[in-house]
Amino acid sequence: MTLAAAYFSIGSHHPDEHFQILEFAWYHLGNSDASTMPWEFHEKIRPTLQPVICMFFMKVMALIGVDNPFTISFVLRLLTGIFSWVVSILLINLFIKDFKTQKGRIFLVVTTLFLWFVPYLHVRFSSETLSGYTFILGLLILLKFINSIDRKRFMIIISGLMFGFSFDFRFQIGGALLGLFIWLIFLKKIELSNFLILIFTLLIAVSIGVISDIWFYGEWVFTPWNYLYFNLVLGKASEFGTNPWWYYFYLFFIKVIPPISILLLLFFIMGAIRNKYSVLLWIIVPFFVIHMLIGHKEMRFLFPVFPLFVVLVSLGFDYLISGMKRKGLLLVVYCTFGINICLFLFRTFIPAQILFSYHRYLYQIAEDQNYLLISINQAPYDYVGLPVSFYRSPNIETKHFETYDQVESYIENHQDKPILFLHTTQVLDYEFSGFKSKRIYTILPEWISKFNINNWQSRSRIYSIYSLDKVKTL
Repeated sequence: MTLAAAYFSIGSHHPDEHFQILEFAWYHLGNSDASTMPWEFHEKIRPTLQPVICMFFMKVMALIGVDNPFTISFVLRLLTGIFSWVVSILLINLFIKDFKTQKGRIFLVVTTLFLWFVPYLHVRFSSETLSGYTFILGLLILLKFINSIDRKRFMIIISGLMFGFSFDFRFQIGGALLGLFIWLIFLKKIELSNFLILIFTLLIAVSIGVISDIWFYGEWVFTPWNYLYFNLVLGKASEFGTNPWWYYFYLFFIKVIPPISILLLLFFIMGAIRNKYSVLLWIIVPFFVIHMLIGHKEMRFLFPVFPLFVVLVSLGFDYLISGMKRKGLLLVVYCTFGINICLFLFRTFIPAQILFSYHRYLYQIAEDQNYLLISINQAPYDYVGLPVSFYRSPNIETKHFETYDQVESYIENHQDKPILFLHTTQVLDYEFSGFKSKRIYTILPEWISKFNINNWQSRSRIYSIYSLDKVKTL
């Protein structure tokens, strides 16, 4: 399913996943202009280690003759998915021994790997995914080897580096690190020398991130401070909306989809109660509380610790299933699993951002021929008000107009190349004088277009690409 999700989940979950990684790398390779970059680039608040890794990956792909941006992004998603999947397997293997029932162990495997949105999150080449799974890898190494005598120091060094890199990818992971350090000092009572090694190697990795930032931005800069200053001191993050402290509970209830979200939350509460000294809980709580206190809230902010949340959820289920009323509980879980399968298939095989599917089609047809792409109301390569450079074909010239009359006036005198028209609905209810229009691409399967009950296609916000061919006259 990782391969399927990587292939079909084209685009990004959030604009940051695209603009602050792919576009950052694309710019530094000299393929776009600084004027097209988001404000975070100009204020130098974003970490650059991930874009730099992406940039060198693009160079390697170019050396082997691969310059198609959609192939590059697919491979990035696939590699990210493989990494996330491997770490998830390691997470299961480390904690499965704590389960008392076979059904509890099965539940852990299913929720860790096959919860309906897990493959989708696994393949996101985003700061949330990369930071989260790098942190979890560091945690697993630390927990497995902290009591080892032979390789303890070496593995603690590796663990510290993983924690540092997770911070380089996403500064907000600092809340999870805080919780881990509190657990190590007061509950695990880690040896001072080992803790200092952990901190020292973490700082080495953070220093690598700082060097990356200085090289990328071309000046001395400390992006963690810039990020904190602009978003919390100056309140820039609040400009994108603020929410009350309880808003994450609402988001979880809605986004994860009831009854799945209800069961997960109930099982988590039981798992937390039964494992109040678990390192998982001590990581999740500070991370969550810090995010609750920040005004601007998005569900994706919690993604880095979700795999740890799932382990506690599974432990809660494991405890309940060993109780007296397990038949009723199993019936509810089985019914909910049926809903999960439907959502799983939908989320795995649907693009993350539909607009990029149209960009892929345009790139494919323009590999050997130049086109003129016309649009009204929607700039073809505009995503949340920013220009998309990475996926843009060099063989496509774009023109954006306000009215059909302007389009007709323009294309009448510009027929030196094939003309395409990007329409914002399924049906084009306009005839261009002297041109015949034909729909050549839409994200929906062709058989769906045969069912236009109540003319829903003319009101949909599902794009279509039409070819405009000059009508031959005798």
